[in-house]
Amino acid sequence: NTTSTTATATTIQQIQEERDYQLALELQQDVKNRAENLMIVDLLRNDLHRVCEPGSVHVPKLMDIESFATVHQMVSTIRGTL
Repeated sequence: NTTSTTATATTIQQIQEERDYQLALELQQDVKNRAENLMIVDLLRNDLHRVCEPGSVHVPKLMDIESFATVHQMVSTIRGTL
């Protein structure tokens, strides 16, 4: 009985993990979210170019997916030297 319960819980957990992975993948491939993220990155790069040292603005992370307990987020990082 304990073995059956454990196997069932493991199966449910595996299904949830697979669904969670699928949702993250869908976010990463979603055309609308990618376009919005890129638009924001372009705006931030433009703003940073105005105040940072010339040639120092760069994007080390573009459209990465960060996963938390209840949400996946598409994240980009823009850096520059003031």
